[in-house]
Amino acid sequence: MTVGKTDFSPPSVTITTPLAGMTVNGAITVSADATDNIGIQKVEFYTTQSLTPFATDSDAPYTVLLDTNTLLDGPTYLYAKAYDTAGELIGGVGNMGQSAYVCVIIKNDTMVPSAVIASPADGAIVSGNLAISASASDDRGIA
Repeated sequence: MTVGKTDFSPPSVTITTPLAGMTVNGAITVSADATDNIGIQKVEFYTTQSLTPFATDSDAPYTVLLDTNTLLDGPTYLYAKAYDTAGELIGGVGNMGQSAYVCVIIKNDTMVPSAVIASPADGAIVSGNLAISASASDDRGIA
């Protein structure tokens, strides 16, 4: 009886969201499609800003959250590694397939908006109906 890994075909994995070139911030959803002739054991999700996965999912659909506030602003690449179930019988990890890199632009909002009351003036004594005016600014605009 021979016990060992007989499947040498790696899984196929593709990042499906976010799309390449997107500008993202805050908590974002990262999804991948993974297929294999035997079965998928797990999908690990990575950024090029770390050597360790930021999340792992063992159940399809393979969808995780990424907190971009933990990353540096600017371009970063996302990728996924899928492992098949070929190695489970011998207590190991199966074949691994890696997705293509997907470049996203991290642009987290780090500037606090500011607001200034223009009138009435600070310390003014007011009564009755009055108009209050203010100005506000933020690097991302004011809604």
